[in-house]
Amino acid sequence: MVILVDRIAVFGISRSGKDYTIEGAVDRLTAAGKRYCHLSMIGTVHDLLKGRKLREMSKMDKLALMDRVHMEMDSISLMCSTIVDEHYCFPGTYGGKVIHTDYTEEKLPFREFYDEDLESTYEIVFDESELKKYRLVVFLDIDPEVVLERFRTSEGCKHNDYITLKDVKNWILFEKSNLRLLCRKYGIPFFTLNDPATTSEDLVRIIQG
Repeated sequence: MVILVDRIAVFGISRSGKDYTIEGAVDRLTAAGKRYCHLSMIGTVHDLLKGRKLREMSKMDKLALMDRVHMEMDSISLMCSTIVDEHYCFPGTYGGKVIHTDYTEEKLPFREFYDEDLESTYEIVFDESELKKYRLVVFLDIDPEVVLERFRTSEGCKHNDYITLKDVKNWILFEKSNLRLLCRKYGIPFFTLNDPATTSEDLVRIIQG
């Protein structure tokens, strides 16, 4: 597929600040006369679900839904430069426990991978073939202690008292390492952002080159 306008992927584990970073970058780019749209993969899934629950769908129905999600995202990305909030994976457990909440049970199609070095299992939800659609990839490599505090202070189903600092560190390491390898495989520039206070302006700097 030929992308006629710019398309950027922003990855990061849950509570790393992807929405905040992308919204801030879009505002800064707009002020500079450059139109970018914030596109959310999970948001597109929920839009197309139309009230249905992922946990009530068969695997085949979920895969068909994801095909529609990618088609919708491609369509939007042909009309507007986009910064996409992407997800790579989720841990199989938090603090060694499988947590049952509306947030964790709304499962996207995934393949399970056990990392022997980290001694952790991850549910990889990202389709590798989608990576080739991006001009560059940015990963939010935020201090694990900051991310852990956000898990503890988040409200509703995103609040998590079970995830540990080790879980967060391993999740970041697993996701960052695998994305870096994939970007190297496809020749896509890969960047990491570390300072939560400046991620938006740093993202703009990377996009503008």
